Amino acid sequence: MTVVALWYREHENKLKCAADTRFSRGRDEKLTITTDSGPKIFAVPVICREERANPLGWPVTHSHSFGFAYSGAVVPALSAFALASACTQSLTCAPGKSRPVSIESVGKLFRTVALHCIADASSRLGQLDDLRTHFFAGLIFGYCPVRLEYTAYKFEPSLDSNSLTVTMEHLPIGPNFLYVMGSGAKEFLAAGEKRKETTGFYEPIKVLKTMLGEETRQDVGGYIQFGESGVGDFRILPVIEPNDSNSAEWPVTFLGWDFTGADEVSGYKIGYNAVAFDEND
Repeated sequence: MTVVALWYREHENKLKCAADTRFSRGRDEKLTITTDSGPKIFAVPVICREERANPLGWPVTHSHSFGFAYSGAVVPALSAFALASACTQSLTCAPGKSRPVSIESVGKLFRTVALHCIADASSRLGQLDDLRTHFFAGLIFGYCPVRLEYTAYKFEPSLDSNSLTVTMEHLPIGPNFLYVMGSGAKEFLAAGEKRKETTGFYEPIKVLKTMLGEETRQDVGGYIQFGESGVGDFRILPVIEPNDSNSAEWPVTFLGWDFTGADEVSGYKIGYNAVAFDEND
């Protein structure tokens, strides 16, 4: 029900992530589309505070932002993100112990929370039901303030003799790095390899646009959601959707929703930077 692609653009020195927006359930001829506005990429805020005795308080000492993306069962994945990100915004250390937070340590936290959420959801199944119904795989990625480099970790559940575990794997970032997961990963990688043979690049956005436009798989569809890590933070970027109208009137969307008509928030408009995907992407 998903394609999630993570890649490194060397000449920009940025780590990028894109996914489709379709939520579906069932398989093959029994597949049902739940929504084409499903979130699969998130920013993970990491807020670190240091305990102070005089005056008593917990001032913020470090603030980071990493990326999270998932494929698989939606409910446990969203539950895991909500729980883990609540924890990453509540980090406190003893006086004098403040330091940056590594992506690896955040990945381990997400792995632990994922195991809890998957096990909790699976405990509601009947004896003849498949525990894998609630499985999801996740990525934690971005510029690590400890390693001082881009890095990524994948965590994924497995079932062995009815014992549920969640493993974590380091994905080293380098030139031509591309990692794809989800039900449409095989088709995505095959199309990406063909483009690489011709142009020298995987061209992930072009591949994803083709899959969405042609509905290569029924369980991959909707719109493109996109985020990128620079040296410092991770952001979800709104997508500009060009059409035949005046460029000033082009829709600017999150998950396919045109928010340009939304009310201001205490005088602020939504968004200050957006991305448009054209033939050069």
